[in-house]
Amino acid sequence: MNGLTNNSILSLFEDREKNIWIGTDGVGVYKYSGDKFTTYSNQNGLVENYINTVAQDKQGNYWIGLRNHGLTKISGNQLTTYNPNFKTKNTLPDNNVNIILPSSTGQLFFGTSQGLSLYENEVFKTITGPQFQEKYILSLHEDAKHQIWIGTADGLFKYVNGAVTEVHQINKFKLPDV
Repeated sequence: MNGLTNNSILSLFEDREKNIWIGTDGVGVYKYSGDKFTTYSNQNGLVENYINTVAQDKQGNYWIGLRNHGLTKISGNQLTTYNPNFKTKNTLPDNNVNIILPSSTGQLFFGTSQGLSLYENEVFKTITGPQFQEKYILSLHEDAKHQIWIGTADGLFKYVNGAVTEVHQINKFKLPDV
């Protein structure tokens, strides 16, 4: 393929090799390497073509967050899909993966429409807290202190040392009630 066949772009990501990954709304994900496009779609291994997000872990694997079918990991030429298995505890909380954050410690965080998942040592763990149940995760960020900031449809939260807390103020400035 010589170019994009879909103009509806849901995500952009630049990997360590300076390739640009382009997640689309219905055609899969493109990897642009400066002179050519490589396409990953349901025609060559992806389970669906609606790509919310793309990230790269410390080992060089690519993680693709899908709208309806969880995650796909690309490791070399092998594609592995991770779907929620609601009969077990160690799974993604939802099929819709909105955002992926590879942390500086090597952990992976997956923000879904029904909560946050931590992937470590090949195991998924759903992150919960007293006021942090089934949140729609929209954004994730790791700061210089290795705290994970979580933007949700219901406000701002922080994950530190295994616990989630709601953030009401930053640096003594109270966040306004809306």
